[in-house]
Amino acid sequence: MTLTVFRGQNLREMDTWGSCDPFVVLNYGSIKVKTEVVKSEVNPVWNTELMIPLSLPTVSERFTLQLFDLDNGTADEEMGC
Repeated sequence: MTLTVFRGQNLREMDTWGSCDPFVVLNYGSIKVKTEVVKSEVNPVWNTELMIPLSLPTVSERFTLQLFDLDNGTADEEMGC
């Protein structure tokens, strides 16, 4: 399966200086793939494809998308989706 992540708009300012360093994470079961981090941008453009190899899906397998702000030295902050 391929999911295209195009862009984000008007993201929350997570950093002290009024910006954020966003990236997107796609989870499917135990598989996790993510976009590159876009530094200092509240309107990021990724235009990238996230690929996950699929076997037969089961009821217990869910796709989740998460949006994070990269924080160097501390845990990345979840921004929501």
